Amino acid sequence: MKNLDVPSWVAHVLTPPDVIAAYVERRINDPALLSGEQHEPTYADFLRAE
Repeated sequence: MKNLDVPSWVAHVLTPPDVIAAYVERRINDPALLSGEQHEPTYADFLRAE
């Protein structure tokens, strides 16, 4: 994504695509999602861990 794709006032508040891709990749490979338990990390937890 380029800054030209969104208005300039929005570009600085959007989560970078690389961060979103890393989050999705981690969630896809998270064995907790297969356990049936409801304890799973949130998007905010992911950002704090980085």
